[in-house]
Amino acid sequence: MRIAICDDQPQELAILQAMLAQYSAEKGVTLQVFSYSDGESLLYDIQEKGNDYSLLLLDVLVAA
Repeated sequence: MRIAICDDQPQELAILQAMLAQYSAEKGVTLQVFSYSDGESLLYDIQEKGNDYSLLLLDVLVAA
């Protein structure tokens, strides 16, 4: 499974990567995890490079 993580906080990316690595080890599944520090880079890889992901984990800030 190909997973993209997008978060502007490096520590949050690291936490999610660690959680996914633990899940992969416990469940015996292969995960390919790709990290992005901004949405523009993620969109570029999807639209221009044709990268395809099964799951997107996005840091979304909703203004109240």
